[in-house]
Amino acid sequence: MEYFDTPEAALAGRGLLLARVRCGWEWRLELLRQPGHGRNHQEQRGLGWREELLAAAYCGPSGFDFEFVQDKALRQWLQKHAAHLQRVCSETIKEERLRVDTASGPAGLLLERVEQQLEAGCHALARVHVQPLEGGDAAVFLLCRALLARFALEPVMLSPVDQARQAGQPPVASRARPSLPMGQDGGRAFLHIARNCIGHLCLNLPGLALCDEPEFVHQARVAIRRLRSALKLFAPWLPQGFVTEFSERWRDMANALGDCRNLDVFLAETLPLMERELGAEALVARLKTLATRRRQQARRAARAALASPEARLLLLDFEGALNGLEFAAEMPPLQKLARRRLMSRARQVVRLGEAVRNLDPEARHELRIAFKKLRYALEFFASLFGEKRSKRYLAGLVDLQEVLGHLNDLATAQTLVHELLPTATARLPEAWLAGRAGALVDALPAAIGHFLAAEPPWE
Repeated sequence: MEYFDTPEAALAGRGLLLARVRCGWEWRLELLRQPGHGRNHQEQRGLGWREELLAAAYCGPSGFDFEFVQDKALRQWLQKHAAHLQRVCSETIKEERLRVDTASGPAGLLLERVEQQLEAGCHALARVHVQPLEGGDAAVFLLCRALLARFALEPVMLSPVDQARQAGQPPVASRARPSLPMGQDGGRAFLHIARNCIGHLCLNLPGLALCDEPEFVHQARVAIRRLRSALKLFAPWLPQGFVTEFSERWRDMANALGDCRNLDVFLAETLPLMERELGAEALVARLKTLATRRRQQARRAARAALASPEARLLLLDFEGALNGLEFAAEMPPLQKLARRRLMSRARQVVRLGEAVRNLDPEARHELRIAFKKLRYALEFFASLFGEKRSKRYLAGLVDLQEVLGHLNDLATAQTLVHELLPTATARLPEAWLAGRAGALVDALPAAIGHFLAAEPPWE
């Protein structure tokens, strides 16, 4: 099987895959689409990468003839790019199909031994596909659970073309790309948002396992926080048991990353600033040594947590729950739902923001969480209220959240310094941290007042 695209990745940009497959002595040209692209494919689809066959025809071993594509506009677009198509990668696949009986009926198991030919060389891997037969989705999830209990399988989130383009390159952290297609009801919107968060998490898991770049830990935590925020946002219409179970399980997963993230921030941001302003090179060097040692332990613990059978089963259990989810109450139209929930989040921000001069550290932390919830909610629903208006409002929201985040980082640094150094030695850095925090607290009222005066995009 050979995959083709233009040098500018025009097909990938439209969620398309073009494959030439050898079937015995014949060749077959297949046009595939990755779910989530196109007018009629707006749902974020489940755990793992999949493709959908749009059209296929037998062909020669070279050249491209797209007359078999029924969609006229798409056919013309492909013909325009045909002269620029080039092979991105190829795969030699040996497959074995099995029928497996489960308590819920039979499921299909496709085992593939794959040799990928890339520019950087050959790469061997194994892929497992589980497909519904008479047993339906319940049998699929039972079989997947049994497989995960015995084997360290990981979801594949990238197409072969994407994998080929990333081969030999250092991994790059994936950021959240929230997008909610128009024309969805509330239930489909929740499923789209939840699976978008899961995709964001899974795209960062390989990098977190392979390298020490702090952004992978950060983005994995952001993905889980966004997912838990979505659960709370839609909680009035979701089964209570579903919200309780998965809020707790995802919270525990996020907590497993917390220590590593705190130490990453302390070493990369707080300590360099402390050294520059205090000039206490020996003291900062000692803190750096002690914090680096602790971070190594925390990173090992984070990797072990995310590679554990519990983490893999959580991903599968959550996808299974989404697949069979029955909403507890009828949802209002999506725009009305979004406006109602955003107004609720905004009221909490206004209540705490107007009292910011009198807030203790614990209440300021509550304010930071309230800003974060409002930010995530608006990111989820931005397309409903105009991307430009939402972006302007979000910019102020993000700026304020960063100030509150710095305050939280300073409070965390106070705790770390107290734990890493003897009391007498810790007094100087603790005093410096307190001074930095005080300056940020003094600047908060004016900054929050300016933000609260902005017109929300949902009004």
